[in-house]
Amino acid sequence: MKKLLLSLTALCLSNLIFAQEDLLDLLDETLAKEAPVTEYTMNTFKAVRIVNSHSTEMPVKNDMQFIISHRFGRLDQGWRDFFGIDNADMRIGIEYGIFDWWSAGFGRSSVGGTIDLYTRLKILRQSKGAKNIPVTMVWYSNMGFNTKPQSAELDKVHRLSYAHQLLISRKFTRDFSFQVMPTYVHQNIVPTPNDKNDVFAVGFGARYLITRSVSLNLEYFQPTTKREDGELYTGSLAFGIDIETGGHVFQVTLSNSTGMIEQFYLSNNTGQWWDKEIRLGFNINRNITFSGKKKKTKEPGY
Repeated sequence: MKKLLLSLTALCLSNLIFAQEDLLDLLDETLAKEAPVTEYTMNTFKAVRIVNSHSTEMPVKNDMQFIISHRFGRLDQGWRDFFGIDNADMRIGIEYGIFDWWSAGFGRSSVGGTIDLYTRLKILRQSKGAKNIPVTMVWYSNMGFNTKPQSAELDKVHRLSYAHQLLISRKFTRDFSFQVMPTYVHQNIVPTPNDKNDVFAVGFGARYLITRSVSLNLEYFQPTTKREDGELYTGSLAFGIDIETGGHVFQVTLSNSTGMIEQFYLSNNTGQWWDKEIRLGFNINRNITFSGKKKKTKEPGY
């Protein structure tokens, strides 16, 4: 009889313990469902470039962006030069994602025969939920080296130039994104005595989504530094159409600048829109993945 009572008591206790564990598990699941989660923005821009400038989009870890950029001659050159298409400047570049928040790249431009090395660091990423961060913020720095012969022999240090930029973007809606870009450019040697070694500029860029695969872009930089004669440096105004096809983003551009790095389209730009000194161009962005995992993204997402 005693053994029976002990067995019944043990059975009741074990059932009670299991019931308590089930209740605790249910409570944990309920709390987990109610706890806020962090939802990060996706696809603030379609490519790593808006037009000439960098966007806050970066290649993720172990991904590489291969970028080919062309800027043709001025449209006002007329039909004999096929409205500038007979003349072209280009840049070929690569950017690699070391981590999701850190990338590095290099490129070679026909303008000045310039080699540029750069790095980008993501400081903040726009999100909502558990972490409510209103903007994405990326720091960008580059160094350019002019390789072409000059009229006078230059020391290597004089061929160097630098640019530093803070990219601040916000995706306001699924369709509309906006970016602000305070920028500093330094050239160790300048083209004329009228130019300054240090140029500051403020830029902005915008993207409006037309369809899931097509967007319109606008980009403008206004230098705030004046030349020795008191005139401001010429601003850079550019428009673009992004067309996404699989792993490619093809960008058709119109711009009043020739160069495709900050040292050229900010401190050495002379084109004027009202004088029809406009250049047709394009960027081809190809994403190459080395991680072996196919990353899924979708434009309608937050």
